[in-house]
Amino acid sequence: MITIIKFFIIIILVSSSVVWLTNNPGTVTFLWNNYLIETNTLGLIFLILTILIVIIFCLSFSRKIKNIPRELRISKQEKNLVQASKTLDSLAYNLFLGNADELQKDTRKVKKFLKNDFFSNFFLFQSSLIQNNLIESKKYLKILKTNDQYKYLANRADVIILLKENDINKSKKVLEEYCKEYPKDDWFHEKLSTVYSLEENWKKAHDALEKVKKVMSHENKKKLANLKVLSQNNVVEALVMSSSSVIVLKENIKHYIDNSNINKASQLLTKNWSNFLCFELMDVFITYKSKTSKDCLMRYKLISRSFKKFINDGGNETKFSLAFACYKSALWGEAQNMLDQIDIDTWDLRVLELYKSLSNESNKIKFKNHDINLIPNPLWTCSVCKAKSKKWEYICDNCQSIDSIQWPKFKVNLSSKIDFYSEFLKNSFRQLPKMK
Repeated sequence: MITIIKFFIIIILVSSSVVWLTNNPGTVTFLWNNYLIETNTLGLIFLILTILIVIIFCLSFSRKIKNIPRELRISKQEKNLVQASKTLDSLAYNLFLGNADELQKDTRKVKKFLKNDFFSNFFLFQSSLIQNNLIESKKYLKILKTNDQYKYLANRADVIILLKENDINKSKKVLEEYCKEYPKDDWFHEKLSTVYSLEENWKKAHDALEKVKKVMSHENKKKLANLKVLSQNNVVEALVMSSSSVIVLKENIKHYIDNSNINKASQLLTKNWSNFLCFELMDVFITYKSKTSKDCLMRYKLISRSFKKFINDGGNETKFSLAFACYKSALWGEAQNMLDQIDIDTWDLRVLELYKSLSNESNKIKFKNHDINLIPNPLWTCSVCKAKSKKWEYICDNCQSIDSIQWPKFKVNLSSKIDFYSEFLKNSFRQLPKMK
């Protein structure tokens, strides 16, 4: 309403001024180059407005002429952004597939369209690394190192190349320097721990990770827990650090048996059994420092009630483990009952041998020696190269991966994220030499 009133007042004032000038045009006279020019006020105003319009038009036209290069540049940039967007989609697609050749092509296109040197050089470095083209990788790494803003990433890339080159001594020296430079960085400390582990220097490997235990990932906590066991450190602290390691749990069961705390050992076994389903845990609990079958029976009684709830969910591994515990406790009938609950089509060599041992101990148990198609015994498996092993090792003999040997029936996975970076690099440690 106020705006309308203001607009109305302005119209009245302008209209009044025009009417007054029309009724009182007046006379304006000025001399220009000896010519006497005479006009009225309205003519003067019209002339001034005409001159202003011409000036504004000339300025606008000149500005458009001047902005032609800028408009062309903006148009080109818009086209480049469209092309760059399509190329980034292709880059993501080929990154997922690990197509190194197409990655290089897309990366060079991105550099052309966006003029982004770091992004392009970084991906060219990565694609060269995927192809194990270390010469090219070093070339792009050298470019990355020219910008202090990306020093941290360049340092990590430097370590990866050294490890790819199998230069253990130089890798160790460089990593020790970087660990001093980045005292709270778990990546450098984990890599230094890995190098020490390849030399089987468990104490130094443990100490390298111990320095960053407050900021490390679940995966590195599990490594540190295993290293505490290997370096004969505090096994109870190792269990607090990570409960996802069969070896840590085995050593803690032994620790409590050594300290005559059988109840605590039995609690550890029953609490964690459903996560691991590993016969070795039952074996160590029943037989470790047991002198007679009575000792085994006493331990079996501590777990028998709790283990009944695992029979259905735990599958054959639980039944076989309970059969073994009964066998060691001289409970032949119960041992046979457990073995009979295992479908004969799923027997492995362990079940067959235990049944034969039972038949040797008791005349009431008869083993019919007919043909049985045995399935392979469960073996420790490397999560990286899928190699099989009869026993757990911290380092895979086949691919030299660290802490990758897992029990196949292990259910718990504390790491909620996929280590995409390690997968992207196709396992930097796969080609490392075996340490003597």
